[in-house]
Amino acid sequence: MSIPFPSRAERVSGALLLVLAALAGAGCQPQALATSTTPAAIAPEVDTSAPLAAGQGRLVVDVEDGPVTVERIQLEPQPANAPGEGTIQRWRFEERPEVLCASTPCVVDLPVGNVLLGFPTLGSEELVTRVLVHVSEEPTVYRRALDQYFPRRAGMLGVGVPSLLVGLGSASAGAALLPQGLDRDDRGRTIAGAVTLGVGVALFAIGYWLIKQGRHSLRPGASVHF
Repeated sequence: MSIPFPSRAERVSGALLLVLAALAGAGCQPQALATSTTPAAIAPEVDTSAPLAAGQGRLVVDVEDGPVTVERIQLEPQPANAPGEGTIQRWRFEERPEVLCASTPCVVDLPVGNVLLGFPTLGSEELVTRVLVHVSEEPTVYRRALDQYFPRRAGMLGVGVPSLLVGLGSASAGAALLPQGLDRDDRGRTIAGAVTLGVGVALFAIGYWLIKQGRHSLRPGASVHF
């Protein structure tokens, strides 16, 4: 019994469809933009003359984008075992945010060590950027440029998604017809397959570009600590 192997044309068509499918998946992922420019190391005009308590450090928090509220995020351990799940205790950490600065710039005294801060994200009321900052015995300034979120553009997605799906379907049909026409030396089927495949790839490319331009994106912020 002989095993039928796919022809070269069938292998090329199959590889093309795999590439298109991979591109379709990649095009739907959120876009990561280049990191923001590091803020200038400029200390804001705030009063830092008050005496420090023992074991405390002083941190000046400033945001380049203007006055915002900054949170301190406490991590509290909570039991994570399901009822009747063995005798080994497992734990998970739950975030407990509290307002640290009602409006930046601000001066805060905290225990010397690391502190987890939460900054808002421009363009989103829900996203919070968490940053681990070290509080030292000497007063320091932490200055940040906020993360920026750019939401989806519905118009581009509304055209891009149908175009991509129709293009993928057309390319699949053309990829099936073209090898058959080449193998059977059928001129009509070969031309039909080539045209269908070409139109499908073109529609796919247009849809892919529109989806990439319309998907949501995030520009990471930057900071300077001095």
